[in-house]
Amino acid sequence: MKNDKKFTAFTLLELLVVMAIISVVMLLGIWGMISFQRIVQLQQAASEVNAVIKETRSKAENNVFPEQYLREGKVDFNKVYGYEISFNNSDTFNAKDLSRSLCRYQSSLQGSGLWDCVGTTISFPDNDQNIVGLKSNIFSDIQYVVDPNFSQPLCTSILFENLTGDIWIYINGSNNWTPDGKCAVFIKHKLSKSGILLTVDATGNSFKLQNQ
Repeated sequence: MKNDKKFTAFTLLELLVVMAIISVVMLLGIWGMISFQRIVQLQQAASEVNAVIKETRSKAENNVFPEQYLREGKVDFNKVYGYEISFNNSDTFNAKDLSRSLCRYQSSLQGSGLWDCVGTTISFPDNDQNIVGLKSNIFSDIQYVVDPNFSQPLCTSILFENLTGDIWIYINGSNNWTPDGKCAVFIKHKLSKSGILLTVDATGNSFKLQNQ
């Protein structure tokens, strides 16, 4: 007596369905990894900004000057100085995205000239040498948005006055430095709509980062 065994197999349609499901799962996994990577980059960039602000404030409060300026006698200790952090995405003086400049207070001037931050009227060695780029290359996809269409006043720059550490802000479009009020910078990834908001309160001498 013969034992007839029947073997079953997947049909072509079933194989195609399984392959389609696997492809969708893989795509979702890849997209999830990409999204996670952007979130991590954004968080790291925000941490970098936070560290730069704290370091800059420390330099100002301790009245620290670049050694080169001290060696060459470029600092007038009878004047008031401060450190500016600029978020202006500009190629001016090679300052891109996030930079720091030493500035000098000029009481005789008003508006944007109240703090001279690029060495146009004070005798810093070279104008472009007074601006130090601080943004890490690994954060090339991170932007600091100073769009006037945003929902609140945005900071082009913030400044910490030496010795006191008091905050001054330069609001986008205002053409004026002020020690009062609030402004913000939106830190975002180029390929994502979400970001982290840096809010600076000059009146309260404080700043904070929060997710948006």
